[in-house]
Amino acid sequence: LYSQLGYAFESGSKLRFTPYLRHVRTEFLMHFLPWQPVETNEQMGLGVQAQYEFNSEDVSWLVGVDLDLTEGSLIEDQKQPFSPSKPEGLHYNYEVDALVLSPFVKGLWQLQDNWSLSAGLRYEHTNYDYDNKLTDGSGCAADVDNCRFSRPESQTVEFDEFSYQLGTNYRLNDNHHLYAQFSTGYRAPQATELFRLQQGQLIAELDAEQIRSFELGLRGYNNNLFYDVSAFSMLKKDVIFQDTNRQNISGGETSHNGIEFTARYQMPYGLYTNLTGTVANHEYDSAFTFSRSNIKGNEIDTAPQHMGSAQLGWQINNEHFIELEWVHLGDYYLDPENKADYSGHDLFNLRVTSKFSDRLSMSARVLNLTDVDYAERADFGFGSYRYFVGEPRSIFVSINYRFN
Repeated sequence: LYSQLGYAFESGSKLRFTPYLRHVRTEFLMHFLPWQPVETNEQMGLGVQAQYEFNSEDVSWLVGVDLDLTEGSLIEDQKQPFSPSKPEGLHYNYEVDALVLSPFVKGLWQLQDNWSLSAGLRYEHTNYDYDNKLTDGSGCAADVDNCRFSRPESQTVEFDEFSYQLGTNYRLNDNHHLYAQFSTGYRAPQATELFRLQQGQLIAELDAEQIRSFELGLRGYNNNLFYDVSAFSMLKKDVIFQDTNRQNISGGETSHNGIEFTARYQMPYGLYTNLTGTVANHEYDSAFTFSRSNIKGNEIDTAPQHMGSAQLGWQINNEHFIELEWVHLGDYYLDPENKADYSGHDLFNLRVTSKFSDRLSMSARVLNLTDVDYAERADFGFGSYRYFVGEPRSIFVSINYRFN
């Protein structure tokens, strides 16, 4: 539940508030684990996003603050016995009160008629107040040494992070723009990474993940063609992962380099075509200890090097519309050692809409037109391939009638 409240001043300045309330409750079987526990998690939150826009000479300013207060809980319960190290009963039962406070400021300078510069700074304070509802330590019997579940004692954890952004936009002519941006980002550890521990770990001393990225691009239009092409390079540090002892640690590094593109061309007689895609390389840049071999330089699992889509459509007198879409997902590895892989897939979808009168229209969609077998997501675990199976050919038809 949210509302947007805004006020425009005579000077041209604008003030905007967005208060919100949020409630989420999820209960699901953890089917990907052989011992089949059930997780129930819940969160109740409220917050506000506030920002103020104003101009000062040649600079446009945006200042604001984001505030979020959340009460969350998690319970993991196993109904049937499996093994001494994975016993039946409650594995975890805890509550976390979270506070996130983030003031920010951003400025846009119009240096010349064809050249602008932007800069932004953001500070974020994150506070977790964790309360364990079960006994501290092992979730197994006292004589079990290799217990899968470990519950840290109640505690408070805080993170303070800064990020910034520098960007520029240069107008080559009326139709083409060159742009560049350097930015940093962060991700504070999640509550489950801090407090849902395993294999005897009693405290997770984790840092926030950090990323630095640079982007250089060109966008514009010429007659009936619009395009946007950008190259990017990203380096992520302090990546959080589970090591071979199933303990949560940070300190990993990954790199991400590639090209993103989009184009649209309007042809005669209402025909058009769209093309969007990414070609990138995602690698492990350090010897992560979640693998028993050195995976530095390997491709990141479940990260395809190329993906994209294309549409060919025909708009007839604003009354009839038909579009054929091709969706491509490239192959990718399923394990950090790059020994198991998924070959990717290509899907075709068809969409048709017809307007018969001012009141009556009909539309149809045929998804996975060629009825291929594919996986929404594939991975490799416990010595076998696992697939989240994609939908077979599906047809949806709707009729719309307006009475007045």
